[in-house]
Order: sequence, then structure tokens, then C-alpha cells
Amino acid sequence: MEIIVPSTFAADERDMKIRAVKYGFLARAASIFGAEKITIFEDSDPHINTEKSSKLLAKYLRYAETPPYLRKKLIPFDKDLKYANILPALQTESHGYSEMFREGYVEKVENGKAIVEAGLKEKIDVYGDLEEGQRITVKMIGDREGTLVDSKNLDVYWTYEVDNTGEKLGEVLEKRDEKLVIGTSAHGNDYREISLPEERNDFSVVFGCAWRGLPSLVERGDVKDSQFDHMLNLVPEQRTKTVRTEEAVLICLSRIFR
Repeated sequence: MEIIVPSTFAADERDMKIRAVKYGFLARAASIFGAEKITIFEDSDPHINTEKSSKLLAKYLRYAETPPYLRKKLIPFDKDLKYANILPALQTESHGYSEMFREGYVEKVENGKAIVEAGLKEKIDVYGDLEEGQRITVKMIGDREGTLVDSKNLDVYWTYEVDNTGEKLGEVLEKRDEKLVIGTSAHGNDYREISLPEERNDFSVVFGCAWRGLPSLVERGDVKDSQFDHMLNLVPEQRTKTVRTEEAVLICLSRIFR
């Protein structure tokens, strides 16, 4: 499952600390519902530096996704991450909650053997074609030894990746021909009247921003209405004028997975 959000996500907040909280809500929602990817599309706005906004969102999402024991290794000091410490813990298997699998950082490679930091009491040995500074996923085969694995092939939800495309929504959806694309809008069809496929994993859910819903992006020419398989109102009973994007993500995903 993929979550697609605009570059203006949380950009209506001037207080960076509040933005960081909203970034954390998005990271948590993605993890709770097992999103494999969070994609950021370009939502141009004359009042916002959307390139800066999208980069900031991507930085916080990647920080949240990185196992805490690897952050100092993988993420250099960045003043933009001033409030990263208030992000909520994701508590995914990749953050050290699995006894069999670990995320690791290759510290040194000698004669085909890598010395890997994996958040354990001691470094572990991993054999394979590896490079120093590489992040890897390891299956433990002993107290101090592991073998390289592809996290996408694990039977458990592992983590999400972040794709900051710099592309308009229509360009992003052009590459989703084989996926079910669900748009979210207060002007969409009542979700209770639509039968979604039983298989809920191979699809994309698209969200608008604080100022522009998806129908507005269609009118502006950023995306075609035909690029959505469904445009759903997943909060038909709302009693507020708007539903904030960070609220919509949690509500919409919970109802899609009903």
C-alpha cells in the first residue's frame, strides 16, 4: 500500500514544532496500516516554497523510519531536524522488535566479511558483497553472525520508503497503471456505497492539502479525474468544515481496511 501526499503537507503551520508533530502523525499512520511507501507530489503554491516544504517532510519521515540505534550513523547533523526528537516512536519490527531480523549499518569490510552495527551488545559479522556505510537488513543465524536478506520478502511488515518525486500528481499516477488508485475528497462518493476489492495491499491512497482538495487539483490541470479508480468521501458524517490531512490519513485508512 502506498500513501500519496502533497508537498504542502503541514505547510499551513508556521510553528516548526507543530509541523514536526504532524509529520509524526503521518509516519505513525503509515506504520500502523503497513504502508510500503509514502510518495510526495509537487503541489505548487505561490505563497510557499514547496520544494523546501517537500524536502523537510521527506527528512522527517526518513528520520522517523530509521531505527533509533542507527540514526547517528545514517543521518548527519541537520539543523532542519531540530524537532525530530518529538517524533513518536514507530515501534515497527525494523526498530529492533524482531529477534530474527535486524536493520544494520556496515562499518567495515575485510576479505568479504562485513562488521555490522545492528543495535546489539556486540557488532555482528555478515558475509556478502557489501560496502562500508551501507544500510542492510540481516537475518540472525547466531549470536554474532547474520546473513543478508531483502526486507521486501519478509513475512512481517518492516518499514516504509519515502519518494520525494518533485512531480505533479498526474505524473505520479501515470506510473500507477497496475495499481488501484483511491482519491479522498469530501465531494467523493460515500465509501459505504462502494465495494472495494478484498485484496487491499496493492493500491495507492491520495490526499489533498489544507487549501486544495483533489477536485481542485483536477480543475487546475495537475491530474485527470480519469486517473482515479475511485474518488471517495471516507468521512461522510463529518460535522466540521474541513478534515485536516493528518486526521484524514488515519480516518481514511481505517475505513478502507474495515
